[in-house]
Amino acid sequence: MTREIKYKIWDIKNLKFIDYNSHKIGAMLFDGWIVISTGWDSEDNPIWDWSKVEIDRYLPAQFTGLKDKNGKDIYEGDIIITGNGTIAKIVFGEFPFRIESEEEGQDIQDKSIGFFFEHPKKEYHEPFGECAGGGGTQYEVIGNIYENPELLK
Repeated sequence: MTREIKYKIWDIKNLKFIDYNSHKIGAMLFDGWIVISTGWDSEDNPIWDWSKVEIDRYLPAQFTGLKDKNGKDIYEGDIIITGNGTIAKIVFGEFPFRIESEEEGQDIQDKSIGFFFEHPKKEYHEPFGECAGGGGTQYEVIGNIYENPELLK
């Protein structure tokens, strides 16, 4: 299975998302940060005037490859509500998880890397994606950590 690779970018200075997938801007990864070009030359190539580039101004949010129950793309940093009413944010990285067994003392504890639900009040997190079942259709995006952090309180 393949998934579409795309991002949306949070502009820390202007407090809004930049959709560089559909706008004419140059973007590159530099030292772990997304940097945006400072202009365009006569041949439509991005100009990188490093004296004007703001290294820590933009934060990338990666597309998970899934859509919520309303058909909305689900990105890293989105806040979702599950079918049972749990509110969590979507994170990419290494996470601890536990699989509970029906037999006493047979729980499996391990770590994995990928998209996961980060619950504010739980020690273990749940994998997010096709392997979690439902392919996103059981979730609804209700905000994101940049514009609606209060949803996680």
